[in-house]
Amino acid sequence: TTKKDSSFYNSNPLKIFFSYYRPHLKYFVLDMICAMLIALIDISFPVVTKYAIDSIIPNQNFKFFAVFCLAIFATFLLRKLFTWFVNYWGHYFGVLVETDMRRDVFSHLEEQSFSFYKKKYCIRRFLINGYLYSDLYVKSDAVFFVIRITSHIVV
Repeated sequence: TTKKDSSFYNSNPLKIFFSYYRPHLKYFVLDMICAMLIALIDISFPVVTKYAIDSIIPNQNFKFFAVFCLAIFATFLLRKLFTWFVNYWGHYFGVLVETDMRRDVFSHLEEQSFSFYKKKYCIRRFLINGYLYSDLYVKSDAVFFVIRITSHIVV
């Protein structure tokens, strides 16, 4: 990734936030697709069940009902696979984004002069580190929150 200049950080905060997504866009897109497929499977299950109860069982078409049940079982196996992808690779994506954020923040702190840290008897250094870790933790949670909310809104 390329180093961002200081004028970039004075731009829109959402632009800054989503700029960290760009290098890892393939993980984000695949995660969104899997989350939407999970939601579609969850939404379609009541409709499919209603169809089975109203149409297949009253007509006593038990061979088709057995195939239908196998198809539902296969669909839920796919759902498990999609869930695994979202849990594993979605979190991996979040870690990559958080790592990039930390790298940029730490490189910015390294560029500060010694007088920046000497003010107020080194208390500032400890406060900066505390805020830095807690803010990045909140931002990494925001990454996962944006992913989940977006997948629910789209479907």
